[in-house]
Amino acid sequence: MSTEMKPTKHFTLTRFFGGTERGVCLQLTDRERAVNPPYFSLTKSDALELAAALVQFANDTLPGDDTPAPASPTKPRRMTFNNVVQGDLVTLSYRGHGVECKFLGFTDNSEKYSEKPRFAKALHLKDWAQCKTWGQLEQKQADDHEEYGYHFHAIFEEEDGSTFGAYLFKGAWCVGSSADRASLS
Repeated sequence: MSTEMKPTKHFTLTRFFGGTERGVCLQLTDRERAVNPPYFSLTKSDALELAAALVQFANDTLPGDDTPAPASPTKPRRMTFNNVVQGDLVTLSYRGHGVECKFLGFTDNSEKYSEKPRFAKALHLKDWAQCKTWGQLEQKQADDHEEYGYHFHAIFEEEDGSTFGAYLFKGAWCVGSSADRASLS
């Protein structure tokens, strides 16, 4: 049995069972170009490996890529959850406290309390979820899962290597059990 997943601009995605040896697989089919064959299949481990490489490519950090990274802007940008990019060193502030940390990325809401970044920046997450605002993303989160814990998270790493996540609450990114509003600088 196969399941058609949400297509991208150039590919259709089909989840299928690849047998007991391969398990659940994903087939990508090129919707525009006449290639032969127009599809290829991935196991879950293949998909994870490819996803990691694609995130590195999107962030200009793919090993062996000799293309120079874009020049950093001469004027520093005001850091927000909308423009933070995977790898940025930031100060996450809440209730008068500031935590120096590295932004690791945004999760999707497929795993309970996930700390596995899937998206390097907000634009990627919002495009994937077909949302334009944090409020819309929070509503999608509520529509997708009734059980608590299946949230979109912004994941950060402290200097000691520990990780923590901010979560959406009332259209804003928050931390802690008291939903303290967080900001970045």
